[in-house]
Amino acid sequence: AKVWIFFYLTKNFTKKIIEDNLKKGIEQGIYRKDINTDMYAKFFIYGTDNCIDMQIFPEEAYTYSNVFKEFFIYHLHGIIANTSDKKIINQINKFLELK
Repeated sequence: AKVWIFFYLTKNFTKKIIEDNLKKGIEQGIYRKDINTDMYAKFFIYGTDNCIDMQIFPEEAYTYSNVFKEFFIYHLHGIIANTSDKKIINQINKFLELK
């Protein structure tokens, strides 16, 4: 819960980091070239707000880690340039296995 409070209080800083990551990924050809980095950073930030909204995802039915994991997969499939690239998909899967 402390992480979410910190995230909430630092949205502008977090938005800049996400935008920088998107720009770098676009330059490297990992992310789609047609991404509006400002818009996608906002999608991600405000989407994470929904992930912790107990009215949408009540604790008794969902775990935060699973909701965020699914949201993250959803987000990545929207930005990755070539989802058939096995190397990228393997890296994502490896990352998501970390606890």
